[in-house]
Amino acid sequence: MSRSNRIRLGVLLCGLAVAGYLALFGDKTPNGVALAHDARPRPAASAASSPAPRPKAPGTAREAPAASPTIERLKVRSEMIDAGRVAASAPADLFASRSWTPPPPPPPPVVVAPPPRPTPPPVPFTYMGKKLEAGTWEVYLARGELSYIVREGTQLEGQYLVQQVRPPIMTLKYLPLNESQMVAIGESE
Repeated sequence: MSRSNRIRLGVLLCGLAVAGYLALFGDKTPNGVALAHDARPRPAASAASSPAPRPKAPGTAREAPAASPTIERLKVRSEMIDAGRVAASAPADLFASRSWTPPPPPPPPVVVAPPPRPTPPPVPFTYMGKKLEAGTWEVYLARGELSYIVREGTQLEGQYLVQQVRPPIMTLKYLPLNESQMVAIGESE
């Protein structure tokens, strides 16, 4: 065994001996508990066994009697917990997250856009032909299996009004929305 290992072993054995001594003979009072001296009056000892008090010099202050420490009454744990609850104004969340960053600014007010303006549906009629009759144009239209002969001022199915027939365009007005729509009818012959 080398010299450094023997020294290390010696130091460890000394530490073990000190720890064993303190475990056997050390102070065994719990932390934070102060023991008071017995405050009961003791019987007077015989005059022979006690030394005679010394006379004091005139004008010297009297020594104050030594104050003996006192032990407070033990409190029940539930009383201490209840007192702590009453003392606390609001319960603190011990595990709440903390942040030093400032909160974000409030979002801007939401501006609701007005609903889009309604638009007329596509023209449901199919152009089939046209004819110039006595200076007035007649246009032939179809919808499904129905056929229509229309002139300016004709109303179709209560929803469309023929406003103008000028080849190559015929103008229809969608009556529920009062919107005009164009239909291509080809060039005049």
